[in-house]
Amino acid sequence: MLQHAQRSETVLGKQQDMFDPQDIDPENIDPEVSVTLDDNIPSEFPDSSEEAEVQDRVAELMQRCIDFINEMQATRPDILRGVRVWKLLRYLPSAWLRGKRKDLHRLSQQTTQFDQFWSHSWQGSAWTKYANMLYLHNCMPASIAGTLSASVACGLVSAGYLGAQQAWCSVFGFVAFCMTLLIWHPQKLVFLDIACIHQTDQDQKGQALLSMGAFLKQSKSMLVLWDPTWVTSIDCAAATLWLESSVRPMSCKFQSLGFVLAFDPPK
Repeated sequence: MLQHAQRSETVLGKQQDMFDPQDIDPENIDPEVSVTLDDNIPSEFPDSSEEAEVQDRVAELMQRCIDFINEMQATRPDILRGVRVWKLLRYLPSAWLRGKRKDLHRLSQQTTQFDQFWSHSWQGSAWTKYANMLYLHNCMPASIAGTLSASVACGLVSAGYLGAQQAWCSVFGFVAFCMTLLIWHPQKLVFLDIACIHQTDQDQKGQALLSMGAFLKQSKSMLVLWDPTWVTSIDCAAATLWLESSVRPMSCKFQSLGFVLAFDPPK
């Protein structure tokens, strides 16, 4: 390729070849290594048509899943079972402490409709979820009972029946709040998998899983007991598909305590 090369002295006194562009013969350049502006360089951005095709495939897959949920029916009528909230609040702590959560199925009852579908992750903290259940269903009645009791105590103190000890007002209110919080009986009928799906009979468990679409469709609303592990659970996909497939308009309500989301239909 090169016809000539000039020689030059380096600062170290050694000679080295110096490249001179004028010595290049254009006829000796290999055409295979020549680069022109006409070469096709791949773009770093995907083609818009490919992006639209991917979105169409995702939408089609989502629609198929929604149709699948809508077509799911209960394998038999007695597989649809719900549980009263007050039973869960009363027996869940003892079941957890004794390690007998599988016995909670006896608390459930056969039903055709649920007031609420409870979605949660099995990896989440059990006691945190219990505290959220207690707050959501018993805190308001307990607050009312505590306020009324404190007001009565203040009236008795003012009348002189309890002396001049105003601390009785706080004591009455606190005791009434705690007692109501623990013994109040919410009658709401809900679906909670650990209580409404048999955990030891594999045949009943399998039929309940196949009837999950029926559980969702027969629920008036959904409560999501959210924690970071919920997005990796099957309940996350079920909740999303239920909201997408529901024929009724749904609204989303954020609760103020912890990580709790509640989905309710508009009144």
